[in-house]
Amino acid sequence: MGLFGKKELCPICGAPTPRLLPTKVADTPICKECAGKIDIPYDIVGAMTLDDFRQYLTFYDENAALREQFQNEYAFDVKGWVDEVEIDFTHGLFRMTDQPQSIVFEGSCIRSFQIMEDNYPLYEGSAAGLRCSPSEATKYLYQLRPMYNEYLREKREYERTRAMIEAMDRDRDGPRRDIPEPSFDAQQPVQQYHIILTLDHPYRTELRGDLDGPDFSFLVPDLPETTQKYHELLDSLDVLAQNLMKLFAPNAPIQKMDSTGTQPLQTAPAATAPADAVAEIQRFKALMDQGILTEEEFTAKKRQLLGI
Repeated sequence: MGLFGKKELCPICGAPTPRLLPTKVADTPICKECAGKIDIPYDIVGAMTLDDFRQYLTFYDENAALREQFQNEYAFDVKGWVDEVEIDFTHGLFRMTDQPQSIVFEGSCIRSFQIMEDNYPLYEGSAAGLRCSPSEATKYLYQLRPMYNEYLREKREYERTRAMIEAMDRDRDGPRRDIPEPSFDAQQPVQQYHIILTLDHPYRTELRGDLDGPDFSFLVPDLPETTQKYHELLDSLDVLAQNLMKLFAPNAPIQKMDSTGTQPLQTAPAATAPADAVAEIQRFKALMDQGILTEEEFTAKKRQLLGI
């Protein structure tokens, strides 16, 4: 009967399944509603039995309570991976997208994380503490300054010479002459930054994302502008690392390494909110609910307690 035959029914809920390209679990088509709850890698789904998938759907439905509770208090955009990393400090939660139907994770399930600059570890966080290493990109950009200054000198000389040749060519017959334009052939400092979270979770043991490093303009290279972009990106990655630590290991120390990345430059306690910050936030929220505090006053107090 082909496409117009009787639809198969979903083995999970009994609803009709799509005739064209249905999602399958254990080689069995499932309906769109059940498929819409899949927020885990498809290679994991592909290894599931129908009973395994039913257990996952039970977990997903129970996770709805955390999804409804979630408040986005911090977001880091990770292009090409997920929409963003979002953190709810008040409830100790995070998620890897701004889509409300996506799984919300408890911060306590984070075991460790790394933020890599290509293959070089910038940040390594665990319950033992946060290790911060100096950026190789900033050192490379500093080393490029003499080369860039020489390029600017050659560029000015090229423009003066070209102007002279063009003026001379206007007074003579024949083809126009040209001279090769200087180029700034420096490699991009960083191809990609990698963000890797290791989790203790039944359906996600690792979350990964890649973020392209700023690149030189091919037509008009601008070392100061590129350096500024790297500083801005590195500042935002530092905030991400600090906030991930605040989420799952708020009292762990922070260790900053020296320029070689081998010796501690300083070790200090993490800058965190007081141990009773959550209780204080709940108390101020109750005051807001009673009309004693405005929402703006509550938000300001919450940010103060969280140190954000």
